[in-house]
Amino acid sequence: MKPLRISFVGTGHVSWHLSDALFQAGHHIQEFAGRSLEKAETYARRVEAEPLGSTALISPRVDLIFLCVSDGAIAPVAQQIPKGPAILVHCSGAQPLLQMPDRPTGVFYPLQTIRREKRLHWPSLPLFVEGSDMECTALLFDLASQLSQEVAMLQSEERKKLHLAGVFASNFVNFSWLLAQDLCNHAGVDPELMHPLMEETLAKCLELGPEDAMTGPAYRNDTQSLEAHRELLNQQPRLLEVYNTLSKAIQQRFPQKNKHGS
Repeated sequence: MKPLRISFVGTGHVSWHLSDALFQAGHHIQEFAGRSLEKAETYARRVEAEPLGSTALISPRVDLIFLCVSDGAIAPVAQQIPKGPAILVHCSGAQPLLQMPDRPTGVFYPLQTIRREKRLHWPSLPLFVEGSDMECTALLFDLASQLSQEVAMLQSEERKKLHLAGVFASNFVNFSWLLAQDLCNHAGVDPELMHPLMEETLAKCLELGPEDAMTGPAYRNDTQSLEAHRELLNQQPRLLEVYNTLSKAIQQRFPQKNKHGS
């Protein structure tokens, strides 16, 4: 595809990586708008774009404007952009396609946990696109295909469900590891001792699937270990509640294991 003129609104983790990837793919990043002009300058400099301290100053006469802002700000920010031919594109998994009768809109959703400090491997990163019309969808699909080998079209409702699954697969798992770190610190044990277990858990899950990789006292109906753990958590009621909720969910998911105690 021919090089596109692209602008960005928002100076967060997604815009940091996506602007660079599109710049490296040969597209022209025209403007970078943010609430802080100083921060916008940092983002703009690396992709040879013009920094702007206000969304209202952005030019609508480009091909695409990526709205890389918080979910609640997507619609209000879109209303601030002057009218023009640019396609307004957001990158949220949880928000629907913007409904703006007077201009084209799209979604460009990367299914990945993204931090500015950690490089992304774009070729294997799943990207999901949606457009307000077929032409817009095709453009976004071709653009995504320049970055990744895993590109698909996905409607808003299905994307929302995928985003929810991602919260369980990433955010909740990460939080569980944070709780494990807290427990290690409380016991005076180096949390890094958990790293081989964490690595093996993920590797086994990917190789065998989460159901066949399942282990642990709740899965085995090991009531003695469960009670010992609850006793240790008696002075931490919130953590005890998490432990009981997850243990009960595991026991309900694997009733045969609990029935036979195997």
